[in-house]
Amino acid sequence: MKRQNKNGALRGTVSYQLYIITRLVVNNLTVDIRAIT
Repeated sequence: MKRQNKNGALRGTVSYQLYIITRLVVNNLTVDIRAIT
């Protein structure tokens, strides 16, 4: 059980990081598009 919880926490942090990165990338893309147009 402890092992499963540890893996679940690790998975959560990784997915959270990916979510933040994707959001940052999307924000940068939108800013670039606004600057271009």
